[in-house]
Amino acid sequence: MILDLRELADGQSFEADICVIGTGPAAMSFALQYLGASGIKIIMVESGGLESESDVQELYEGLSDGIDLPNGLDGSRLRFFGGSSNCWAGACTPLDAIDFEARPWVPGSGWPITRDDLLPHYATAQGICNAGPFIYDDRNLNPADRGRKIPFARDKLETGYWRFSAEPRFGSFYRDRINNAANVTTILHANATGLNANGAADHVDSLSLRSLTGKKATVRARHFVLACGGIENARILLYSNGAQTAGLGNGKDMVGRYFMDHPVAPIATIIGDEDDKRLKFYNLFNDPGPQANGTDVNLIIKMPASFQRKNEVLNSAAFIVDHEPAFSEGMMAAVRLRNAYRQKRLPEDLSGDVMDVIRDLDDVIINTYNRFFRYGERRTRLAIKIQGEQQPNQDSRVQLSDKRDALGLPQTKLTWKLSELDRKSVDVLARVLAAELARLDIARTRLDDWTQEEAGALFPSDLRGGVHHTGTTRMSADANTGVVDKNCRVHSVDNLFIAGSSVFPTNSWANPTLTISALAVRLAGHVKSIL
Repeated sequence: MILDLRELADGQSFEADICVIGTGPAAMSFALQYLGASGIKIIMVESGGLESESDVQELYEGLSDGIDLPNGLDGSRLRFFGGSSNCWAGACTPLDAIDFEARPWVPGSGWPITRDDLLPHYATAQGICNAGPFIYDDRNLNPADRGRKIPFARDKLETGYWRFSAEPRFGSFYRDRINNAANVTTILHANATGLNANGAADHVDSLSLRSLTGKKATVRARHFVLACGGIENARILLYSNGAQTAGLGNGKDMVGRYFMDHPVAPIATIIGDEDDKRLKFYNLFNDPGPQANGTDVNLIIKMPASFQRKNEVLNSAAFIVDHEPAFSEGMMAAVRLRNAYRQKRLPEDLSGDVMDVIRDLDDVIINTYNRFFRYGERRTRLAIKIQGEQQPNQDSRVQLSDKRDALGLPQTKLTWKLSELDRKSVDVLARVLAAELARLDIARTRLDDWTQEEAGALFPSDLRGGVHHTGTTRMSADANTGVVDKNCRVHSVDNLFIAGSSVFPTNSWANPTLTISALAVRLAGHVKSIL
């Protein structure tokens, strides 16, 4: 059953066994494990409705103090049923075994679980993500396509795989199943305004909800699952400070720290035969590309674990893309202008015509991106782009701003920082890839100017994140070094769990959604065992 808080009587109280905050991939993957479960009542709460609404989306606005997210805090996430799956490109791939390991050259690395602990849940997650079977090796390719792989030296580079979801919009795909589930109630337009804990701050008694129209409600549950993304999970804990001044679960000052994203940037131009079939095979926007079991497959270039250990670098990857550099710079300027307007940082006396143009920039940016990048019109070069792992950094973090949103809640203040190890890892990958392409007589490459000439700059001015927000409620064996334990329970709170990429201690190069789903499936099994 799907309800709308705006249409309910004010002040209602709901009871459930489990309250899930959010309806994105983490929340949905968790809830799907309980559909039809006898005697277990689930309540899901969603800030938005079934479609995007501007006043709800504005609740994501905030301030950046550091590297800006290219689309701003409010433009890099979506706040309606299905969460940020509504803007997900559908790329799925699991983490590598080395991602879970404590690596001496990567401060803050190491998960309290292994890849083997998560492996049984990846197959279930693969189905939830509508990405075919859990296969990420050469079985994705027919024999002819396997012969088109680039034969990199095995001790230097290897081929990895992305599988793309055939139905990436969780909200629309699972809406009927959620609505028809007798034991699941979803409440729309229900903003979480606070997790209310007991005096010792070790047990959540209830969740307070409010709509933008002023309606209020309360949910009481045996267990609560916070599943609102890598930024919002931390924000909600921080402003849920009635019982614990620093924020619920934040007795060790760890909530919000270690924010990570994937640095994504063009790093080199391929010189020579742009029609080499092997290069096309690694082009992200190659259409048509290979398919496996009805889903699209793309190849990516990775560094083997042995190479990472030998060179003491992060787990980063590269892919090929049609790229137009002049447009890239123009797009970033347009995005910065749009964000300045949204954050009310522009002079108030701008002419009406200028303001009209700025208001229209969303459509301009999206349409131009599709034209130049996705469909390859006016290509000026074939580029190598990187998607890098980021070193955990406790000073890269989510905090609360002094500004407040329409509900009166503190907005987010985000500080995103990169490190020398992030840059070193990209440089090593770029150079070994260039050397391998030359050795195999496939192509010559020209490294972008920023890799050599931007003195003092870790990354280029058109750096963008992968919109893969991770790390702000990290998983740890020790409460002094993280926020949740190996079962994703907040260390200091006996009935509060966190689902999503905010629990990642490290972020690999891999797109996080498949792992988000797998962790949520694993969490659902754990919570069932203690109900």
